[in-house]
Amino acid sequence: MLPGSINVLYGDEIGLKDSVDPFTNKCTHERLLCEQFLQSVCFVLFVQEYRGGQLCPMPWDVGLNGNFSTANITLWIPLNSNYVKNNINRQTEAVSRLQQLIKFRKNNFVVKSIKKHGNYLFHYINDGEIVLERYFSNMTNDGTVTRERFVLFANLGREVNVKSFLAKFHLANIEIASNPNRLTQFLYIGSLRLDPGEAIIARLV
Repeated sequence: MLPGSINVLYGDEIGLKDSVDPFTNKCTHERLLCEQFLQSVCFVLFVQEYRGGQLCPMPWDVGLNGNFSTANITLWIPLNSNYVKNNINRQTEAVSRLQQLIKFRKNNFVVKSIKKHGNYLFHYINDGEIVLERYFSNMTNDGTVTRERFVLFANLGREVNVKSFLAKFHLANIEIASNPNRLTQFLYIGSLRLDPGEAIIARLV
């Protein structure tokens, strides 16, 4: 919703975890590997913090090595042990949601013309809840100015929030909702309930 370039780190679409050292079962560490090389020559390799910016390989399914590799060996950068529960096949909803968000942003927020000007406004930040409006003014060929308005309602807290936003908004249609149970397109703003972790992007009408 905010202006600027969007960046999605490798693995963010499924919440990819750090690699775990099979020897120490730690995510970050300094490990000394010593191997005999040629005639009693010690080859020393320091591996600094598996993460330190290094996520584990992408697990595609529950197969061997998460199907990242079919080799029956321990990967150089091991998988996190949670790959059986957290892989692309099991996170299709999260991946689909990310695709929806990228498509929505591309179709609505990319300013391709100098006649389209965007801005944003925080209406509410409290109790773990954020209400952010992103709006664009468009000038048509005949000089008429129209405005597109989108609002993000997000509950980042741990408790259910129920609030009325009729003082700021009137009618809105849901564009994207994190809760799959929100089946209706119309969003009732008079008594908006947001569960913990729930977010909605709506278009004001």
